[in-house]
Amino acid sequence: MICYCSLSSVNHIPTQTKYRTISRKQTNLSQSKLRRLLKRGSASEELIRHYRAKMFSEGCDNPYLELFSISNGHRYRRYIQFGALQERPVSGQFDSFGLSGTATIPWF
Repeated sequence: MICYCSLSSVNHIPTQTKYRTISRKQTNLSQSKLRRLLKRGSASEELIRHYRAKMFSEGCDNPYLELFSISNGHRYRRYIQFGALQERPVSGQFDSFGLSGTATIPWF
């Protein structure tokens, strides 16, 4: 499923609103990292098979952004995780993608 977003002017935050964190969800090990571990000799074939089986059984069905790396031109996915709704805002730092595991944004 492909979803697109639309941009509009900035809206006022409603008085009765909740807050939540939106952060990056990292998968355990990527296929490329497994290949590097095997090539480097840091992991055995058996350990790699175990990790692959675990990766496929758990899966990651979170929403994601499909991005392109500026350095090597490869496509990769940045998975998104939505935190629980909270009654009060929490200040904090956001990364360059506007994500944070601690700081909240209004959710309405």
